[in-house]
Amino acid sequence: MNSLRICSLSLLILLAGLKSYCQNGVEDSLKEYHTLLKKSSVDTNRVSALLRLGNYYLFLPQEKKSDLDSAFNYYKRAAELSESLHSTEWRYRILAYKSLAFFESGKPDTGKKILKEVIGYYQKTGNIRLEAHAWEYLGSHLLNQKAPENRAEGHASTERAIKLYNQAGNKFKALELQAANATGYVYDKKYAEAEKILLSVHEGFKRIKYFGESDGRVLDWLDYIAGLNNDLNKQLYYASQELDNLQKHPKEFSKSREELFYRHLSVLYKDLGNLSQSELYARKQLSLSLELKTDYTISLWNLIPSVVKQGRPADAMKILNETVKKAPPDSLQQIYVYQFYGEIYAAMHNYKAAEHYYQLTNRQYDRVDPKHENLSLLGLVYRSIGTFYGSINQFKKAEPFLAEIAAKKPPIRPLQKSILALLQSRIDSSAGNYFPALQQFQLHKRLNDSIFTVEKSRQINQLEVSFETKQKQIKIDLLNAQNKVNLAQAQKANIQRNITGGGIIVMCIISGGIFYGFRTKIKSNRILTSKNKEIDLKNESLQTLLSEKEILLGEKELLLADKDMLLKEVHHRVKNNLQIVTSLLSTQLAYLENSDAVQALEESQQRVQAIALIHQKLYRETGGVSIEMQSYVHDLIEDLKDAFNTSTRHILFRISIDDINLDIDLAVPVGLILNEAITNSIKYAFGEKGGELSVSILKTEDEHYVLTVADNGRGLPEDFDFDKVNTLGMVMIKGLGRQIQASFEISNLQGLTLSLKFPFRKTSQVKS
Repeated sequence: MNSLRICSLSLLILLAGLKSYCQNGVEDSLKEYHTLLKKSSVDTNRVSALLRLGNYYLFLPQEKKSDLDSAFNYYKRAAELSESLHSTEWRYRILAYKSLAFFESGKPDTGKKILKEVIGYYQKTGNIRLEAHAWEYLGSHLLNQKAPENRAEGHASTERAIKLYNQAGNKFKALELQAANATGYVYDKKYAEAEKILLSVHEGFKRIKYFGESDGRVLDWLDYIAGLNNDLNKQLYYASQELDNLQKHPKEFSKSREELFYRHLSVLYKDLGNLSQSELYARKQLSLSLELKTDYTISLWNLIPSVVKQGRPADAMKILNETVKKAPPDSLQQIYVYQFYGEIYAAMHNYKAAEHYYQLTNRQYDRVDPKHENLSLLGLVYRSIGTFYGSINQFKKAEPFLAEIAAKKPPIRPLQKSILALLQSRIDSSAGNYFPALQQFQLHKRLNDSIFTVEKSRQINQLEVSFETKQKQIKIDLLNAQNKVNLAQAQKANIQRNITGGGIIVMCIISGGIFYGFRTKIKSNRILTSKNKEIDLKNESLQTLLSEKEILLGEKELLLADKDMLLKEVHHRVKNNLQIVTSLLSTQLAYLENSDAVQALEESQQRVQAIALIHQKLYRETGGVSIEMQSYVHDLIEDLKDAFNTSTRHILFRISIDDINLDIDLAVPVGLILNEAITNSIKYAFGEKGGELSVSILKTEDEHYVLTVADNGRGLPEDFDFDKVNTLGMVMIKGLGRQIQASFEISNLQGLTLSLKFPFRKTSQVKS
């Protein structure tokens, strides 16, 4: 009701046209109003003072009967004075506020009757603007009634107001009222009709180039309806539209509106499984919540799970402790704080502490809502406790909480319903109730499939990629478009100035001949009209080119996203196939008794693993383009350490790799050469005392790389001839070296040093 009172106050300020009251508002003190009353003469200034006092009591936060009685008393005095002054205008201003008092006191029929009298007066006087305000006011109150006939009349009254606002040329107000009417249809559960109107309003705001908070609220309602239809694709689209508006027009949004929007984005990305983005927007929301001193637990609802599910419960604990220290929770917030601690301790596998905090959550909830009347709160608390017990397989403890949810039927989003259905399926299955378990599992699958279909997931991914790319290009595109429009406008202005100047000169020259001058003026006007049409055509052509450019850029972004996805899939499948080969070799090893054969297969297995590691990194880390050699060499050496158990042989490794990216054609032979050289040193270079093995890949100034593997072990025999040796490992190193156009250098002083120098390739990259 308080929100209704504030809305009605704003409306009636416009209706009464009291500019000074709008500036001071209900925040003015009672003492100031009485001072105004004492200083006023017996004229309309005193009527205004009495009206302000009535409004002061009407709009007090608590709806006390004594306050309403005081409001009626001041309205009565104001009305009597306006009658004695014969001020019809003030009479109807007072009636408008008095109707609000009747609505507040639970007498809507009386309030409606008075408002219709006000409407009749403004119709008679032809004041379209104030008549529109009155219809709007009537519609807003009737839409807050439960009776269907009142709500239907509320829609009709709002439509009348919309029509009048359009007649008065107030397009923005008409669009706002259309949005208000649509929200009424949402409450009537006429979602398709509401969505149609909201989309029309959104396009209307675009036409008048408005991108502020009212448009944001329209996008929120569209997001809400899409959520009811389990359409995450549309939800992400509407969120991206509002984020676009927020970035382009930040002055149009208040901080409280920005906080609410960040919450929507955080929830949406959490449902999509994009936890890093959910964390990003939840942190922004938390910062604004603490600054505005609003309920920070709403932002923690998204932030804590997002951080925990990324494997960082310690970070989540730090965030929670710091937040609670800055703003101690009230009794309601304490419920959520206990729950957050339970969730964090569960992620740390400290189930005893987690259960303790979930029990505190339940006890605090019983204190805050002993009759369990707040169904939304019940759903949040019982769902979290039941899910915790289900996660640790204590199904008997979870069952009563899920049973209470099923009995009370609190409002729960489809995604959470899917999770609860899966948990209930596990509970029924553990109790031997297999048919109910199957039914619950089918419900889980049906809900999950309605939210996350393969096609819908692909569309969402494409939309995310397109939106992120669009954000990078939007500033450049806007600047380019603005420059072109400014240039066209300047050219148009120059032409207009030139034509006007020419016309004046011609008129001065032929001032002696009135008839001839008149014809010349007509001719000049025709030329001017033609030039204007030509400029307009050029502007339209420019806008068409800009639109085509945006379409082509969008198609390019989609093609690039598809290409990256296909490359990742190829590398993923190659890596899986190589893992299968490795597994087959491992299986074969179990059946071999010949030590030479076992050694040969183990070496082959390690070579396959070196190649598989490259494809794994291409799939997971680089988008399928190139290999970051620092990370690859470290992972390769760790695999070899595990394979040859170097820790017990006292072999130390020193690694020095420049920040180098290699494409796959260069990375595979380099990886195999490294594998052979390091394996050879580990196996043959060191005795029982162990030693040191150095590996480096450095970039030279002459656009070459130098790969070096050096040990301080036994070294090679004195009669060793590199060119004549024909072992498989050396044959591979020499063959792969020729493939990458490498030159070899071998040093046998204080151990063995093998160096290869090979040139850059155009597709290889070195990070600065």
